[in-house]
Amino acid sequence: MALARSHAEASTLADVIRQIIDAFREAGDSTPIQVGAQHRENFGAGSGPKILFVLSPPGGGKLMGGQSLGATASQVYACDVYVRAVEPSTDALECADALDKLQRRLVDYVSTACSGRIEWGPCSDDSPLRTPSGLGTGYAWSFAYRADIRHDAARWRGPLRDSTGAIIASPMSTPPDVSPPILPTSPAAIPADGVTLSISVTAKD
Repeated sequence: MALARSHAEASTLADVIRQIIDAFREAGDSTPIQVGAQHRENFGAGSGPKILFVLSPPGGGKLMGGQSLGATASQVYACDVYVRAVEPSTDALECADALDKLQRRLVDYVSTACSGRIEWGPCSDDSPLRTPSGLGTGYAWSFAYRADIRHDAARWRGPLRDSTGAIIASPMSTPPDVSPPILPTSPAAIPADGVTLSISVTAKD
């Protein structure tokens, strides 16, 4: 299934969008999904149902510290989302139901496709008109997606050099171990300045 994904390496925003598109197909939902700011101008009246992702709007992304051990940093992606639904009738409640049905499926698929951390943004009405007119109803909203950047294993295959270019260490076959230290599982006696310390570790229920 498209949403079943290993969390060993966090998805990029492009990965997330691909998974959402796959999930709609698997659900039998043929709603067109477009990606890119170039589609915004034509995302107009009477074009629903339709979904548009605008990746990385100006000023939306940034780099931050890693969220987990083994991460060199994390990248925050920004994404604007536009949802347009067809108005099934002139009844305002039926139109609201049609829009919310599409919106809730999309929000669910965004949240389950991301293997990083999501911060939801504002959501506003993006309908061409505020009353039923046959031109469609819509939402405009945004989210930020923060994903870890892992250490690149290729970095550790070459020798380490100082500022003059001289080799100061041989290549490592694997990246350094950043896992937490393993505590002893059985009693141990540790001498320190003539005093022997007895340490025992008991598993906590």
